[in-house]
Amino acid sequence: AVSSAKHFCKMTGINLAGFDFLFSSEVNIKEPLFLEINYFFGRKGLGGSEKYYQILESEIKKWIESLKLNEGK
Repeated sequence: AVSSAKHFCKMTGINLAGFDFLFSSEVNIKEPLFLEINYFFGRKGLGGSEKYYQILESEIKKWIESLKLNEGK
């Protein structure tokens, strides 16, 4: 599960999320399945929901700016 989550985060750029996995009881099925990606955990550690949304909005603006969608216009 750890390697699956790390690979997923590397491919998507996710740096803060909780992952829920399902593991098979069958011995021959070793790869877990992603059940849920949760962005709404741990807000208390970030200063509460209001602070979370401030950080989220700031990071979204940075991400949009990094796309350079308005270059050449």
